[in-house]
Amino acid sequence: MDIPFVKMHGIGNDFVLLDCSAAVYDDLAYLARTLCRRRFGIGADGMLVLCHSTEADYRMRIFNADGTEAQICGNGLRCIAVYAYEHGICRKCEPTVETGAGLRHIVLQTDSDNHVLSVTVDMGTAITDPQLIPVNTVTPFINSPVENCGEKIRLTALSVGNPHGVVFVDDLYDCRFESLGPRLECHEIWPEKANIEFVKVIDRHHIAMRAWERGVGETLACGSGACAAAAAAVINSLADWPVEVQLPGGQLTIDGSSGRLLMTGPATEVFSGKAFLK
Repeated sequence: MDIPFVKMHGIGNDFVLLDCSAAVYDDLAYLARTLCRRRFGIGADGMLVLCHSTEADYRMRIFNADGTEAQICGNGLRCIAVYAYEHGICRKCEPTVETGAGLRHIVLQTDSDNHVLSVTVDMGTAITDPQLIPVNTVTPFINSPVENCGEKIRLTALSVGNPHGVVFVDDLYDCRFESLGPRLECHEIWPEKANIEFVKVIDRHHIAMRAWERGVGETLACGSGACAAAAAAVINSLADWPVEVQLPGGQLTIDGSSGRLLMTGPATEVFSGKAFLK
């Protein structure tokens, strides 16, 4: 079976994109595990699926590299919006996209040749209600300690359409990221696991972060994670809106001054091709 695909990335967070407005594929979880496998497949952090929608201009489904389906992905939303616009599927500069976390509104900034320069995504609000994140606590979990292998790590739990745990550190490369990331992702406080962000505050409008994504591991960027990190910094009185978030793959701007988290950044199509599966 030949499967047409497009490879895209949002500041290094890379995806295999399948256009299901033109074809229907069985077992998308299997396809994600197969196509995203690096060195043996195309290789990607996740798989984006563009589908028809009865509620919006189109629908995005996002599968992690391990085949699990996520509710939302900020970098993925920017990528799928660029693909839909530049491939003529939806030529609106302000489309609405259906996601597993609800409808999301997008604004495309284009040049005179109708190429997309940047994308702003309305990522909704930062949710701290434990039942809605979800996290196994009764009260909001803000800079609260969690037991982890005999030590206490302070963490802020919130949702931006998917669960996140934000840990503030002094040094992003001397914080035991590789060992703490997977343990905190699967910590018992999370009934559905969580994305973990390690964040260093630079000043009131600038932070840097590394992202450990559930079902993926470390990625060069995470859009929803950048929103969660910026919101957690403001909630903990460590930053003010807007917040520039520096990730290993590039920079995103998050502005929550209106009460909604508006994320702005680029998205790039890298190449297209056909994958052959027996």
